This record gives sequence, structure tokens and C-alpha cells, in this order.
Amino acid sequence: MGARIGAEAFADGDREIFRRRLEDSLFVLDTVLRRPGFGEPADKVGAELEMFLITEDGTPAPVNLAVIAAARDERLTHEVGSFNLELNLTPRRFAGRPFTGIQTEIEAVLGLLADVGRQFGALALPIGMLPTLRLGDLGSDTMTDVLRYRVLDRELRRLRDGPFRIDISGPDECAIEADSIAVQAACCSWQVHITAVPEQLAITYDAVQLATAPLLAVSGNSPLLLGQRLWQETRIALYEQGMGDHAAATAAGAVPRVSFGSGWTHGTAGIFEDLVRDHEVLVPQWSDEDPLTALQRGHNPRLDELRLHQSTVWRWNRPVYDPAGSVRVEARALPSGPTPVDMAANTAFLVGLTTHLTTAGSGFTTALPFVAAKENFYRAAAIGPQALLWWPFPDGVRLLPAAELVCELIPVAADGLLALGVDHAEIDRYLSVVRCRATTGRTGARWQQRAFEALRRRSSTERALHELVHRYDELCTTNEPVHTWPAPFRGATQ
Repeated sequence: MGARIGAEAFADGDREIFRRRLEDSLFVLDTVLRRPGFGEPADKVGAELEMFLITEDGTPAPVNLAVIAAARDERLTHEVGSFNLELNLTPRRFAGRPFTGIQTEIEAVLGLLADVGRQFGALALPIGMLPTLRLGDLGSDTMTDVLRYRVLDRELRRLRDGPFRIDISGPDECAIEADSIAVQAACCSWQVHITAVPEQLAITYDAVQLATAPLLAVSGNSPLLLGQRLWQETRIALYEQGMGDHAAATAAGAVPRVSFGSGWTHGTAGIFEDLVRDHEVLVPQWSDEDPLTALQRGHNPRLDELRLHQSTVWRWNRPVYDPAGSVRVEARALPSGPTPVDMAANTAFLVGLTTHLTTAGSGFTTALPFVAAKENFYRAAAIGPQALLWWPFPDGVRLLPAAELVCELIPVAADGLLALGVDHAEIDRYLSVVRCRATTGRTGARWQQRAFEALRRRSSTERALHELVHRYDELCTTNEPVHTWPAPFRGATQ
């Protein structure tokens, strides 16, 4: 969805042309999605992994373009920060052992990056937020030198009058001002793509919305920002507040460009319509393909304008149209790391629970108000395994601690995976990782917090953060799931 931007500046009439193309695209998309056979079979899962590049002492290594060039692997691409990398994994069919395939591919690419990175004094680290980041690492001069980021930064500046304030409270408080989208370089995610047939895209999207919170609660890996202990998934708060229009949109009663959304869906076309109607055009770069003309010629239109516009609206879950012949839901809320096995396990739980909810029908959207699902999401991000979450069980809506809820949902997630043809051993292996994380409460975020607190008792804050990253990297490379990691340091308790 990081659509390519090829123009530095835009003419006065470009926004009008682009907006007209967007409206045409919605009509064309509705027609295409009704074509017999489009989007079938919907049998694949894909993922994107964002990572930090760090030096041996654990600080950011701003060498992403050099590492990508040296690696010569088309799966690797850049992200907003010059110390960020993104891996686009190979889509895999649900049937068989897809999660083993995901884990193995991540391990192989991390091995490649370990070899290539040595040339530039850099290591690749999958973690939601890098504890050793300093405020100076998040300025405009640290952005990757690519046109897309310069244009996005300029256009988002246009939507506000000055620097925006980021204010996040947890055990500690963090209040900073930012004037650039470079602050987003502090956030690395694990993004899961689930294909759906067009007539089930809306219910699949709603199912992902509901399923995200319990999984996020037991997957936190971003508790520290600038030496402050904040949310279990501080990345959620920082990304929302740091994308430029959050405060202004909220004050005006509008939907911010980064949000959980504003309601359950109203049909497949409605998901895409909301993204067009709720948000101003940010980058009015229109293409050489007119969507109406492309439709008349009988092939799948590229819908460049719609796809570009979608790439400038960063909802935590969003629909994706692929002109190659499919639609899918992109789940963007999970953090990077801690290990390949943890990320594969998260994917298994999300796919299984989403499939179960989708198969059961849309009753959950009637049983549970959207505002409760939205509340679940932010509670999960802030509090973690002990967050109290609402869930629509067959016997009614109940409020449970996230850790307990996840354990109750494991069997139905397993049923969902079985329905997709996933091997029994595969299901048991990966869902057990999620179950153990829930029952022990040992997430990446909890491990980081406890390590930081133990280290800070015997050294400075800065030294504690560096030692934490060093130990995290050592444990990450063992690929043992985070719930098995030893107590952070002597004197610390799990």
C-alpha cells in the first residue's frame, strides 16, 4: 500500500481531477467486484515486517538504502526512517503449513540481513519501538531520502498550523513536539494480509476489527519511548498522534487519518467509500489510466488514484484492492517482533479467529456496539494482558481480562484454521505460543519493562536502555518465543 509518488509538485486543477477520478473509481470498483470469479480463490495470507537497523551499541543505524542495495532482494524496501527496513513476505496458501513457512522466511531474511549488515555496521532488529531512540533521531533530517516521504511530509504540514504535540501517559509521561512525519520512524509493525472473496470482504473486515484487540493485548512489544514507560503498545498512541491531523480532526468531530474507524461496515463498497468520503485528498497525483475507460476495455483497472489515496489513510485495519485480481484486509496494529515464531503465532491466531467470526456471520456486529470494540482496542494497547475487554459470546456479551479471553478464544481460532485446511500439528504448535503468552503474561512489552527497571536500579537510564537492547537482540536470535525468555536480569522477577 505504499503507493509510488512520482511528482514533487501539483497544479491547481490536479485535486479536482483526482477527486473526480476517485468518485469514478468507486463506481468501477463496485462493478469489478461483482464480476463472476473475481477474488477467487481467497485462500492466501501475506505479511509485512518492519524492522530497525541498529549499530552494535544499540543505537539507530541510518543506512537502510545502502543495506537494501547490497542485499539485492526484491522483498526488502525502505520505510520513513533511514534506520527502518520493510520485508514483504511471500503470500502463502492457508492449507498445510503456512505459518511454518512465514517463520522460516523471516529467519532466512534476518540471516541475510545479518550478513549484509556487517558491511555497514548494522544489525536488523524486529521490535515495536527501539528503546534507545533519542528525540534527535526523529527529526526531518533522519527521513529516508525518497520523494514519497518528502511529499507526504509537506502535504501533512499543509493540514496543520505548526508543530503537533504528542502526549502519552502510562507509569511515566512523555510529552514532545514534532514537526515532521519522521516521528513515525519510531514505530515498526507486523502487518498481516488476509484475502477474502468480495461478498465477504465487509464481514471479514469487521471480524479483523473485533479480533485485533485480544491478540494485541497479549502481543505488546512497545513499552518504552525516550526512556519513559508508557503503554504496552505505545506505538499505537504515537502513530495516531504523530501523523499530523489527529488533534484537528478529533476537535472537528472528523475521522483522523490514523484511527480505528467510526463504525461497523455497511457493505463491501462502503468500506472503500468511507476512506474516500472521510478524508481530504493528500497527494493529487493522477495516472495515465482513466478508470472508466479501463472498465470498458474489460480488464481489471489499476485504480491508481484509489490505491494512492488509500495509502495516505492509515487506519489500523484497511481494505485493499489488488488489480491482479483479489481483495484483502490489511491488519496493521500488531507490533514487530519479538521473534519469528511469535509473529507467526500471532498470524495463526488472527487468521483462525477471523475465519471463525466470518463463518459465524455478522451477528457479532449486532451483539456488540462498535464503540465497545473500539474501547477494547485502546484498552488492549494501553494495558496489555490485564485489560478488560468486551466479547460477544453465544450466551451474551461478557467483560473479561484479555489473557482469560484469549484462552477462551483459542479453541474457536483452532476451528477456523481447521476449516481452512491448516495441518493439526501446525495449529497446535502456534496457538500454544499465544496461549502460553496469555497465561504467563510474558509479552515482549513486559519483558522490556522489567529488564529496564532491573537495569536502571544499578546504572543510568541511558546505559540501562542500551543493555536492554543488547540482551533483547541476543534472545531474539535464539528464536525462542518470548514467554520462554529468562528473567531479564538477576534480581528481577517475572
